[in-house]
Amino acid sequence: MNILSKLFIKKDNEEPNLKIIIPILIGTSLLIRVYYFPFNVPIAADGIDYFMFAIAIVQNGEFPIGILMTNDGWSIFLSGFFNFFNQNNMFLLMDVQRYTSITISVLTVIPIYLLCKKFLNNTMSLFGSSLFIFEPHVIQNSLLGITEPMFIFLEICSLNLFYSKKPYLVYSSFVVAGLATVVRYEGILLMIPLSIIFFLKYKPSYKSLKDYLVSVGLFVITILPTSFLRIINNGRDGIISHTIGSIGKNEGAVTVLINSDQMDLVFFQGFFKFVVYLAWIAFPIFVILIPLGIFQILKIREKKILELLLFSVFLSITAIYAYIRDIQEIRYLFVLLPIFCIVSSYSFYGVDRKKQTNLLFIVIVIIVFSSTAYLEWQKTDYEIEREKFEDAKFIINNVQSINSYEGGKYLKPALLSQSWPQLLALDENKKTTHNIERIPLNNFDSIDQIMQDGENLELTHLIVFDNNPQTFLNDIYYNESKYSFLTKIYDSSLNHKQPIKIFKIDYEKFRQLSNVR
Repeated sequence: MNILSKLFIKKDNEEPNLKIIIPILIGTSLLIRVYYFPFNVPIAADGIDYFMFAIAIVQNGEFPIGILMTNDGWSIFLSGFFNFFNQNNMFLLMDVQRYTSITISVLTVIPIYLLCKKFLNNTMSLFGSSLFIFEPHVIQNSLLGITEPMFIFLEICSLNLFYSKKPYLVYSSFVVAGLATVVRYEGILLMIPLSIIFFLKYKPSYKSLKDYLVSVGLFVITILPTSFLRIINNGRDGIISHTIGSIGKNEGAVTVLINSDQMDLVFFQGFFKFVVYLAWIAFPIFVILIPLGIFQILKIREKKILELLLFSVFLSITAIYAYIRDIQEIRYLFVLLPIFCIVSSYSFYGVDRKKQTNLLFIVIVIIVFSSTAYLEWQKTDYEIEREKFEDAKFIINNVQSINSYEGGKYLKPALLSQSWPQLLALDENKKTTHNIERIPLNNFDSIDQIMQDGENLELTHLIVFDNNPQTFLNDIYYNESKYSFLTKIYDSSLNHKQPIKIFKIDYEKFRQLSNVR
């Protein structure tokens, strides 16, 4: 312990040695992310569109038409890195996207430490920053190559600058908020608490009003270039238009609410999901620490922290709106994690400073252990993911339409890998698309029902597993000989950990057999 004390603690003031501890935190969190890195697994889902948008910038040297209608700041940033790598290697560029995301996530330890310092001492600030970079959901998200790491980094930098005592840094906080809005359009919500706290911080006067208008002007100037490019290429700015467009969608819950008597029920369900997902991201690290932190805040009646809680209220709006629309994603809540870290850090409040420093190392070890235990519990089997990609490549070449399945997220990457370096075509909505129609079978209760209605739905093939979401499909997997109207064209049961079978449907033969019966 004495050796550790000499190495990590300054003798003069019993403070932790930041020059040693922060690099160790960065290195350790980076190693954990590299350990869980999905090698040879293509980027999928939302990540593939960010990838293709960045590649389109590199290939054409201009802002692309379509692919993304908003949230393109991450892709614009990525395109600068892609220029330095071999454009013929798709997987290499996808790795670059993931490594860039990981790097930003790890480096967030610095601004979050500085933000914690606005409220707490060095030791508690180190604790708060450790909570963030070792938080397992943050680690998992950083491996996806999507927008959250950069958005959260900018969010924290904006708050840091805003709480500065120097006016020009307060101005720049609105610039950074603008950059965050380019990365994710909900960043515009930062303007509401920034505006409220600005006038609480600086009493209303001619000078403060002038300073505020300058700040808002800087915010607008920051988002205007990208907004103009979006309007020129896609006909909408991707911020205000995206919000209004979401509300107007026929499938959106908001439209449903206006035309139904179930408004209270749908809003309740949305808030209920918000609470459930909030509890989920609080597990395992914040479950105990947040209540302890809140207890200390109430005990000392810390008023400054109420301003951060105001930020959390407005940053929650996007998540609540998404859950009302039945979008099942916990990542909408990640913007709240920096505030969770600060609140949790108050758990140390009132402890003797020397004891705080000694306790810090023990707690960080516990955090790392609990985080890695959670990651192991939730660990993705990348061998199975690579199998899904191989399955998708077969489907792309041999199938017209198929029932929806989990591995469908790899259809775009599979088609892209075959056409590379040419990008995918755009559909009528200017979104990249593949040539496979996926038909959901959630409302079907039997194979006979599928055969009766599937032809009208233009369902040409069935994919089945050894454990299907629709249990009646299990019989096809294990007793395929009973279904002579299904012709097996693909079977991975001999060499896959999660095998599938694909059958071509013969509706005419089914009708003949039905008439015989």
